[in-house]
Amino acid sequence: MKKLITTLFIIIIACSALLPSAAAAANSAPQLLETSCLENEGAVVCLVQFKSVAGKKYRVYRRAPHSGKYTALGDIKAKGKTTQFKDKTAKKGSIYFYTVRTIIGKKNLSAFEKKGIKALCVDCAPTISLTTMSAKIRFTATPEATSYFIYRKFGNEAFKQIGTVTAAQAKVSPQFTDTYYQSLKSAAEKEYLISDTFVDPTANPFRYEVRAINKAGKQIARGYYSKTGTCVVGTPALSRVNIKGKNAEIIWAGVPVAKSYNIYAKVDKTAAWTKLAVVTHNSSDETQRKNIVLSKNYAYFTVRAFAQSHGKLISGNYEKDFSITNRNYSNKKALFLGDSIARGRPYKGQSLLQFSYPIRVQQLLGIQCDNIAITATTITEATGETERQSVLTDELEPMFEGRQPLTPASYLIGTTLSPLWQYDYIVLQGGTNDYGLGVPLGAADSSDTRTFNGALNRFKEIINITNDIRAENGLKPIKVVVLDITFSYRFGLQYTAINNRFTTPNKLGLNALAYNQVLHDNLSNSGLDVAFVESHEVLNEENCLYESADNLHFTKLGYGQLGKLVAEVMK
Repeated sequence: MKKLITTLFIIIIACSALLPSAAAAANSAPQLLETSCLENEGAVVCLVQFKSVAGKKYRVYRRAPHSGKYTALGDIKAKGKTTQFKDKTAKKGSIYFYTVRTIIGKKNLSAFEKKGIKALCVDCAPTISLTTMSAKIRFTATPEATSYFIYRKFGNEAFKQIGTVTAAQAKVSPQFTDTYYQSLKSAAEKEYLISDTFVDPTANPFRYEVRAINKAGKQIARGYYSKTGTCVVGTPALSRVNIKGKNAEIIWAGVPVAKSYNIYAKVDKTAAWTKLAVVTHNSSDETQRKNIVLSKNYAYFTVRAFAQSHGKLISGNYEKDFSITNRNYSNKKALFLGDSIARGRPYKGQSLLQFSYPIRVQQLLGIQCDNIAITATTITEATGETERQSVLTDELEPMFEGRQPLTPASYLIGTTLSPLWQYDYIVLQGGTNDYGLGVPLGAADSSDTRTFNGALNRFKEIINITNDIRAENGLKPIKVVVLDITFSYRFGLQYTAINNRFTTPNKLGLNALAYNQVLHDNLSNSGLDVAFVESHEVLNEENCLYESADNLHFTKLGYGQLGKLVAEVMK
């Protein structure tokens, strides 16, 4: 029996020698998992994550890339199976190595990984350029990266990774393109899509960030990124400046990424801007407003947006020529005819009532502007396979005959319409849908209102008769303001393709310029008081992708610029 017990004892000792002892486990180097470099409101912190045992204490060390000597940063007590240490002394642009030791008792320390885990506080410094269809994210590459992660967020949402660029790809071209109609998936994101394809560059809510990633075995180093991300700050478009005595109400278009706005004014064009107020961005409203008591008779007003972007407070541009000095036309009336461009699309709801070029004309001149434009109308009578409302038969002729135009009730004209002869100005915009549907041009003297020339001839006939009535009432002839067919990169329903309307033929083989030529030739030879506004001064081939809302309609800012051109020829 004694021999048997001795044999068992020897076996137990031998087996126990094959198992790690508690002392050996405690003395082993903690496993290093991940590093991550973050920026929040200018402060940089490097997070070091490692495996741990709850209740135990650990000491974290850091060294420079070319130094073998580690410096202790501090101790931390673990609360779980993994622990994250915050190095608040890290500097942006630096590369570090971290290691960790378990504190054993009062004096002893465990082993440690001599190489350590790499940390990249390298800033990829992304820059963002926006179009109606995509965002291009360019960044600075680093030889330390094995890949780059591209992130996007908006509002209070968390960042989501939307793409990866490999080190090889970045070496050739360090950039990533976010194409909206392909990448915006959630219902909240799609709220910003126009026609399921476009995002208005002046109201782009998305923030981006790029992180350099270094993977080495099971360890991963996530490079520097800012919690605010990188954004583009749009230019706030002014809607209204309502003055009563010394009290002013300022209304402008909100910029989704904005943190705040500065309101400025000046007494004349050559004076310096005076800051009147700082306003916090109201994220619940597309339009922002502020009531201010004025200390001077200011003539010019503007608003500038400020936002946090990549750790810095940056500002956008501002309007420079919104003036109330020419509000001398309060006894005049203007009637606006046209399609969705005159209506103020693609905006809707409250924004539609605040931003359009007729509203800017009203603000600049103090004139009563009645906008009866109807989305998707042709100038000609409905023709072909698609029934459309018509500028001629649904807007102008009802007014001429003393009836209400067929403007949908939801458009909220906002004023009681006057008889046609009481309007001092008629502003005609249209022809875009005539071109798109392939309406025949017709002969120059045509009376067929299903042709472009014929409809314009009927338009002239109505204005001439109305001018006779005005003459009987001692009034001057109506001044007709004509907007040409605006430049667009859209044709038909081919939204995801870029088609230049000035070169793309319709079913008759005609481009938009052919209709513009007829519009100009026909109304130039009318005997009427006609002024032409060339909208390509605001929207053209060079800037359409950047300055339109959806490759067809103007942005809120663009509508203001177009309204200024119209107001200039009305003065």
